[in-house]
This record gives sequence, structure tokens and C-alpha cells, in this order.
Amino acid sequence: MHEIVKNRGRGMSVSLRVDTVRMETAGSSLQAAASQLPWTVPDRAGGCGSQAVENAVQEFAMRMALELRGASEEIAALGRHAGEAARAIEEADQELAQAAP
Repeated sequence: MHEIVKNRGRGMSVSLRVDTVRMETAGSSLQAAASQLPWTVPDRAGGCGSQAVENAVQEFAMRMALELRGASEEIAALGRHAGEAARAIEEADQELAQAAP
């Protein structure tokens, strides 16, 4: 957790807690996942000739779709967390503006 304290003078302040550890961990996780993504089409698919190529490409596409879906879900969760933090900052700003003479 990281605490942000915003001062408006005259002893008035509002603090906001941001889960930076969660965001950093998720960012590292996404980077690690991206570096692990397979960018080669497997050559072990069954079939012969063009059928083998088609099977290999289909297998690659399915594997990529699953990997990207997992990353997409993690990105969506980070987006929700960032949205919550932005709303909390906006609310704290409004409270300070109302409290200031």
C-alpha cells in the first residue's frame, strides 16, 4: 500500500491509499507472460502437406487465443483498479475543495 496525502493548507489534508504493490505485481506478471508467448508455429501437428500446415496454424491460433484471454482478463482487472483509484482521488479532491475556505 502506498499512501498519498494531499494538503490544502491550514491543517486540512486528505489521504488516499493506493495498492501499488498489486499494480506492480500485475505489471510484472503481464511482462513475464508476454515474454513467454509462443511466436512460432509448431511443426508437430499431424497430417501431411497443406493439412499439416493448417493443423499447426490452428493449434497455434488456439494457444494464442487462450494466452491472450488470460492477459485480457488481467488487464481488465488492472483497469478496474485504476478506475477505482482515479475515482478516490477525484472524491478526495472534491472534499478538499469543499473544505477549503
